Amino acid sequence: MIQGEFNRFGELFFEIGLMSASAEIVPVMALLDTGFTDDLS
Repeated sequence: MIQGEFNRFGELFFEIGLMSASAEIVPVMALLDTGFTDDLS
């Protein structure tokens, strides 16, 4: 399961690991973009 947090704009951020050419894992924060821009009811 992915765990993340919402910022004050309601955007969901979570940590992912990017792998470099030397196979080093670099953790970065990613934004989940669904393309949805309206309110849910």
